[in-house]
Amino acid sequence: MALIKPEDLPSPEEKLHILKMTIEKLTNAGYDFIGMDHFAKPNDELSQALKEKNYIEISRVTALMQALIYTGWELQALARSVNAMHKY
Repeated sequence: MALIKPEDLPSPEEKLHILKMTIEKLTNAGYDFIGMDHFAKPNDELSQALKEKNYIEISRVTALMQALIYTGWELQALARSVNAMHKY
């Protein structure tokens, strides 16, 4: 059973429009567009690595960011479990 129906998702054209709008809003707010869904302030190490064409550093930083995001999700799930156990 799918939780999200395919017809509820945006079309490819809508996704492209959302991406263009996101890039425009974030770059107007002072962020550098790194690529895909990555943005950073100009003085951030990710922006600096891109300016220096240090792609190994970009990979390291993005991998670290992803690990922190996933760790955060895992910690949230653990906290919900602990809270649920305290109710019993």
